[in-house]
Amino acid sequence: MSQDAQENPRPVSDLATMISRGRSFSGHERNCVFLNLGNRAGGRRPTFADVSAGSGFDYPDDARALALVDWDDDGDLDLWVANRNGPRLRLMRNELPEGAGQQFLSLRLRGNGTACNRDAVGARVEVVTAQGTLRRSLRAGEGFVSQSSMGLHFGLGETSEVEKVIVRWPDRKGSIEEFGGVKVGGRFLLEQGKGVAVAVSSRRGLALKASEQELVPVSRTARIPMVQLLKGPELSVADGSGRTVQLGAGKPVLVNLWASWCAPCLVELAEIAERENELRAAGVEVVALSVDALDSSDKRKAAANAAAAIKKLKFPFVSAVASEQVVGRLQWHHDNAVGHRRRLPLPSSFLIDGSGFVSVIYKGPLSVDDLLRDLSHSAGTRGERWGRSAPLPGTQLVGDSIARTIARLDANLYFHHAVHQESLQAEELAIYYYGQAELNRPLSARVHRGLGNLHARRKDWQKALDHFIVLIGLVPDDPAARYSAAACHQQLRQLKEARVRLIEAIQLHPGYGPALNALATLDLTAGNHAGAVHYFEALLKVDAANVPGRNNLAWLLATSREESLRNGVRALELAQGLVEEDGGKSAAYLDTLAAAQAENGLFQKAVATARRGLQVARAAGDQRTAGEIARRLPVYERGEALRE
Repeated sequence: MSQDAQENPRPVSDLATMISRGRSFSGHERNCVFLNLGNRAGGRRPTFADVSAGSGFDYPDDARALALVDWDDDGDLDLWVANRNGPRLRLMRNELPEGAGQQFLSLRLRGNGTACNRDAVGARVEVVTAQGTLRRSLRAGEGFVSQSSMGLHFGLGETSEVEKVIVRWPDRKGSIEEFGGVKVGGRFLLEQGKGVAVAVSSRRGLALKASEQELVPVSRTARIPMVQLLKGPELSVADGSGRTVQLGAGKPVLVNLWASWCAPCLVELAEIAERENELRAAGVEVVALSVDALDSSDKRKAAANAAAAIKKLKFPFVSAVASEQVVGRLQWHHDNAVGHRRRLPLPSSFLIDGSGFVSVIYKGPLSVDDLLRDLSHSAGTRGERWGRSAPLPGTQLVGDSIARTIARLDANLYFHHAVHQESLQAEELAIYYYGQAELNRPLSARVHRGLGNLHARRKDWQKALDHFIVLIGLVPDDPAARYSAAACHQQLRQLKEARVRLIEAIQLHPGYGPALNALATLDLTAGNHAGAVHYFEALLKVDAANVPGRNNLAWLLATSREESLRNGVRALELAQGLVEEDGGKSAAYLDTLAAAQAENGLFQKAVATARRGLQVARAAGDQRTAGEIARRLPVYERGEALRE
């Protein structure tokens, strides 16, 4: 991701949402081709002609990347185009007839590998002819995520002879070398330091064979097998007869969304009812969820219409009224599986396997035969599921690099599912998805951070600590990882280890506020007032507005038994600032202010402030703070400063 994208996540997110809803980057503008006509009529700039339609290149694709290469080795450049939408890849063969006026020259460069890089990237080549000089530079990558052929192609028109080729090599000296022996219509290797072009044989014996592209038939229905298995919604449905179906209870379940006014829905339900015996023999349960009431102002009437339709069909499986929550969860599963996020059509069905995973999504009326064949889909390997999910037959690529790429993609998807479930407070499901992400990428820092934070929220401190320790090894320069580990050590009463982690965090980042605050609090709890004051002061240097730090420091400066640490004037300044900012609504800040006033000999003010704090604490039901203030009040009434 670019720096701009990292600094501006909202626009990037909005763009992703727009594209997922079927919008186009290009606004469905057709591809364009412009022909360079050169400098005409004495003009100082070249002119261009729009030949898009005549070129056959003006597809309405969301084209993104373009690479030029003489793919069929016939002397003219062909085009590979990558699109954001389908077809994802197009090969556009240059079919201009061979003949006069279409001469070419193809050159491949090779640096010496010492002073010049082996691929000669950065070299500048001049082809000198009687008609003029053509210049090209050799570049690695051009345009958007594209790499054209490393061979330099020169279109020579009607030129019949090349006088010479001059190469400026990309070394420190900018060495210039002249090559002879170059002929029009040939392919040559120019090797640095040799001075003579070496002819390269053509690959034209490997002629491409044309074949018809198999197209997916246009259909208003879709069968979408899942490659990545995700847990379906929690659902337990009982109908009027007392029959109950629960997802993930060992049996595959078809969850069907339908409406009484939807004719295809009724046809589909009738087929399911007709083939009841086959479905039950295969162990399939069916749950028909009516959506009639979701958008109806008269929900009772809508539910009655659905019940009447079910009764008329003599539907033998469980039926119920769909809730917005369940439909929303099913929509979420659809949106994560399908690129274009559109509202589910009616009917729509979800095959949930016996373990509760979404196996296949059906949009439009399903085929019961397809359903029966799909019962084993989720039991296959990932590769088998991948093959069955492809709309066209083909060959899967295999290899370690491909396996790593797939694992990385799966880990990324599982991670985002985990974050989503966390946002829904579905912690068990979030832990499951984080775990799947970890299986695919055991050394992912963000996965271990997510698992550590989630276990910490659940107060499972040892598990959280285990993940934070792995995280420290993955991101050794991150003070937050050490701070998180220290928090777990502290909860496990491992105070020495906590201190070590916090000091490491500060060594990495001397101004890391959370670690400074934690160290100060650790020292304060241990009775090490000098250490606490030191770290609180360091904290306020980097975060002068830190409220807990200001309050704790003011308390120490006003009440410490170590005379050398006390500073009544600074304590009063800090405490007064807190109370003024808060408007006197915090009993804790009033408690600190009373102690600071007493330290400065302002006992009457201290008594008044303490009584005010007592009232605020009691009004808020904070009996603990009220009890502490009540215990300190007599000290101020005796005209004494507080020492703790």
